[in-house]
Amino acid sequence: MVDTIGFKVLIDKDIYECLKDQMVVTERIDKKSGDVEFEYHNTKLDFNNPSWNYRVSFKLTDEYWDYDKTNRHPVRANGIPNISFEYSVPKLLLGNNLISIDPSLIYESMYKVKESFEQEFNVELPCPNEWYCYRVDTSVNYILDNENQVRSYINYMQRLDYPRKIKNSYGDTGIYFPSRHNTLKIYWKGAEFKKHDFERAQNKELANKYLCLAERILRIEVEHRKRLRYIADTYENDSNASFTKFEGYVRMADFMEIFNFKEEMERIMSKILCGTETKLMKATNVFALLKMRYSEIQARSFYLIYWLIVTQGQKEAKKETRQGTYYRALKAFRELRISLITSDDNEERFFLEKGFPSDFSLAMNEENKYYQVPVIEVRYLNDIREEEPF
Repeated sequence: MVDTIGFKVLIDKDIYECLKDQMVVTERIDKKSGDVEFEYHNTKLDFNNPSWNYRVSFKLTDEYWDYDKTNRHPVRANGIPNISFEYSVPKLLLGNNLISIDPSLIYESMYKVKESFEQEFNVELPCPNEWYCYRVDTSVNYILDNENQVRSYINYMQRLDYPRKIKNSYGDTGIYFPSRHNTLKIYWKGAEFKKHDFERAQNKELANKYLCLAERILRIEVEHRKRLRYIADTYENDSNASFTKFEGYVRMADFMEIFNFKEEMERIMSKILCGTETKLMKATNVFALLKMRYSEIQARSFYLIYWLIVTQGQKEAKKETRQGTYYRALKAFRELRISLITSDDNEERFFLEKGFPSDFSLAMNEENKYYQVPVIEVRYLNDIREEEPF
């Protein structure tokens, strides 16, 4: 449920000066003027377990983003020393992110980072509750029968669009929709695991077993950045609360109270999938649902858009439809939980041609046999590292 997470940790100036002497300096210089545009200090922390190697990168700087109220735009300022940590929670705890991790284990990873950093540099960092969360990636794994089913599903999804976001596709292995607030990614885990994680394995026999698992995983991720500030601001306005913030982000103690990991994941997924489940839905049932809510004329208009999407893709459907009608239709599909995977008959052959199972669902609950339930207890992690992952 949680993968990459990013924190800003405020430190005092004495610790800042002490750390500067122990780290590598990275800077960008304007070749024409010779001016230093920015600089920071960084290095890496090594995290080893019996089977995997993993490194956490971080940056040390005294720069931060401030808000210019006169000109109404953000500006770079300096004078507040801080460290930025960014890492994958499951990779730090397990060495890979093929096993879904519950958000309750974020603190376990934070204390590991804190302990390792303090041992490496002989300084003391603030309690993790005081760290400011500026990024979190929510994720979910669905395990299908084989690689072909995963690729087939992604290929089918590539005909869909996300409202007001540019679509980027990578053959039949991935698709993503980037934006400033959040980025949605849908991809085949096998290719990504082989490229980034497989070579880090110390136990090659175990790594090959995990590769077999990765090749069956359809992974959906949402990267949240600017959205985190919006959630905090909205919560303050609605509840009359007041948070301590840095660059607009709240401390971890407050973040865990106001951010609903599963709800945010489902909200963003629903905009491309219309319903969170991609279950089999006969076309006649779609029309019947529309007629229950709308007039005959309106239902037929939305039904036409529906068929344009499932047969030709959203790009073509949008071209052939008035903009207002098109977006009203998408809203209707979401509200009625109408699936964009459909059939005009009951034959299993229809889905065999698509290449993935007719009962495949993106529901995030234990009743869905394809859903990988997140690990919620630290005591299970050592068993997972060495067990056959099936």
